[in-house]
Amino acid sequence: MEVTSNAQAATLLSSLHLRRSDLALEKLNEEDRNKVYKAVAPTPVQRRSGGSSANAALSNEVFMKVDNRLVRFSLDEFLYLENVGDYVSIKTTKGSYVIHATMKAMEIKLAHPSFVKVHRSFIINTSKIAYIEDNSIVIDKKLIPISRAHKAELLEKLNVL
Repeated sequence: MEVTSNAQAATLLSSLHLRRSDLALEKLNEEDRNKVYKAVAPTPVQRRSGGSSANAALSNEVFMKVDNRLVRFSLDEFLYLENVGDYVSIKTTKGSYVIHATMKAMEIKLAHPSFVKVHRSFIINTSKIAYIEDNSIVIDKKLIPISRAHKAELLEKLNVL
């Protein structure tokens, strides 16, 4: 049971790398720049399908397998993800779902600005935080710990006065 394919995650990561390297391309002359762009041009399959799979990976929706069906979920519906051994429990506004995945894989697949890892066992949707108290977050009446290693990253993502 997967949320997105590994190919989509790889495409997303490579597109992020290309955006970062676009700044370096500005320093190249026009001939060298054209050579680089030709090297990363879309394949014929991508041209026929109307774009790359990076556009699909950047959308605000994912599909999860629920009872032998692929069900569409908006990322706004996700409250938090919790590591449960070899599985990840995904708590949404519609209910809880358990999938066979690692937290590292989920972190890559949910590369969205509103998701942040706050503990080795938890990834949260920052827009669903009720409040933060000491080293804990409350989302939907669930007390989620914040590790010292991840606290700075969380505070950077929040708009703290």
